[in-house]
Amino acid sequence: MQFLTVSVAFALFAALGSAIPAKLGARNCWVSVTFEGATPEAQFTQSVPTDSEFTVYNDLSISHIQVGTPYSGCTTECTFYGIDGSVTETYGAGFSDVGPPQTQTSGYCTAIY
Repeated sequence: MQFLTVSVAFALFAALGSAIPAKLGARNCWVSVTFEGATPEAQFTQSVPTDSEFTVYNDLSISHIQVGTPYSGCTTECTFYGIDGSVTETYGAGFSDVGPPQTQTSGYCTAIY
């Protein structure tokens, strides 16, 4: 009888343990980033995931980066890397200058809940 009770308890704990997500609090959070060149026509927008490095697929020389409000209710801190070594950081939704203007190659946004 004791063996059966221990076996059932172990099976119950194993089943409950597999139902818990591996990363507590993890959500899918995406943010819209607008990369702006020297003129209003010279811009493009890219939707990027948080907590993951992403590649920027455009050769346009960028002067400003506008980070929008995330789609999933989180706040973000983003870092963007330029082809000539610039590092541009943003905190939350907002606007940052890239200096000197250059093509952006990649970035990383961290979700803050």
